[in-house]
Amino acid sequence: MSELSHQKSDISIPREIVADGFVLRLFEDVDPQALLDLVQDSDIQRFIPWAPEITDLAAAERRIAIPTSADYMRYGIYQDDEVAGFIGAWHDPDARTYQTGSALAKKFRGNGLSNRSFQQLLPVLRSLGAEKIACYISEENEASKANMRKRGLHSIEEFNEKGERRWEMEL
Repeated sequence: MSELSHQKSDISIPREIVADGFVLRLFEDVDPQALLDLVQDSDIQRFIPWAPEITDLAAAERRIAIPTSADYMRYGIYQDDEVAGFIGAWHDPDARTYQTGSALAKKFRGNGLSNRSFQQLLPVLRSLGAEKIACYISEENEASKANMRKRGLHSIEEFNEKGERRWEMEL
């Protein structure tokens, strides 16, 4: 497993995480056309804030080019050498907390791949000192709310500026 080192610390971010039946690869290694194709999904457009910005190949290349760091990482989720989706984590304003987000193409939904990807990301976040995981979910996104429950997160009475509810779990 190759890793990226970051000047901020001696912590390395794995470039690739191989799991049973799928692989997570840093966004820098994701094919821009695959990302462009993925974000055309209407559910991804609706629930992933940056997805509507990816309107052409150049926009996909710009998104992929955002540097990975201990504060901001994104992985492509691959199954059978095909980009099935993505998962990412970034520092919350509370330095002990990382926010996460993920999305899958329709044909890869419903088999636990998102939750298994989340489980593979947790050791990386723990190694970065995360003590809490959080995310914001639209009240109408029933599938994501069910996934958060499966992952062990619980909803709290806090909402962001878009009206999405915060979900959290202690590590």
